[in-house]
Amino acid sequence: MPPARSIAHVSLLYLARHAGLSGFARSRYVTRLRRDRDAGNTGFNADGKLIAGLKADLQFGTAGAGVTEAVATVSPRLRGRYRALAPGLLTYLRAMPERLRCAPVSLSQPTVVVADLPIKLRAHLGVQHPDGSVEVVWFWCDEEPPKSETVALVHHLLAEHLELLHPAASRVVILDVRRGTRYEAPLGISGHNLDGFIASEAAAFRASWSAAAA
Repeated sequence: MPPARSIAHVSLLYLARHAGLSGFARSRYVTRLRRDRDAGNTGFNADGKLIAGLKADLQFGTAGAGVTEAVATVSPRLRGRYRALAPGLLTYLRAMPERLRCAPVSLSQPTVVVADLPIKLRAHLGVQHPDGSVEVVWFWCDEEPPKSETVALVHHLLAEHLELLHPAASRVVILDVRRGTRYEAPLGISGHNLDGFIASEAAAFRASWSAAAA
């Protein structure tokens, strides 16, 4: 049996990026991920402090003080990234209906299996609205905008497993943070084809992962 570190599994973010690639870029991407994981390089959450600032703004009813403080106090090597992301987060926050009556809530991070590939569903933010319903928010922070395939894959996987993320979850929002664009429905792929599309993406990821060991 191969060591656990060599078994294919993927986060929602990495599978979403894979869906937006084509040709040899897909296999190169998975090969890099496998080499990093086998070397024990799991990375870190570079945007954690910024998201914590957004949650503080929601919790205490401030209009961006938490996000602004995160930008000001983050390490210099991340400050440029934070400055690029902060305007989109502030736009999202300030456009929220009844913002002062909303609150951040914790979300679970379930693992689901598609085409024998375990996928960890991690959304960035849960927002409870005054009626008790919870909005599940997933952030796209890459420099390039998300492809329609990326939006479709993320939205469908989260929407299909809302009850695992939070018992009161009722909708999914994908926020392209750098451009301040929000998506509340899949783009470019009809609903009845989404399951097949996601299964094919998962299978392609697994195949590239296995090939990278050769």
